Amino acid sequence: MALSRHSIEDLIDLVEIKVSAMEIHNRDDAVELESLAATWSELITQLADRKAARDGLSVVMFEPPSHARDRAVA
Repeated sequence: MALSRHSIEDLIDLVEIKVSAMEIHNRDDAVELESLAATWSELITQLADRKAARDGLSVVMFEPPSHARDRAVA
């Protein structure tokens, strides 16, 4: 069963909220942040794919939110 557009948008919002609330203290936190950034990217791509299919356009890849990349621990 495919997710509805509304469900995908809700999941994107939840991922963004979790990322913005995260405090990176150790490697496990950094790994979780990277996982959330990948999840965000996949959800955005699914949303773009749906819109592109509806409009007959090609899909453009998106970058993870800048606050997710900036907060990663080296």
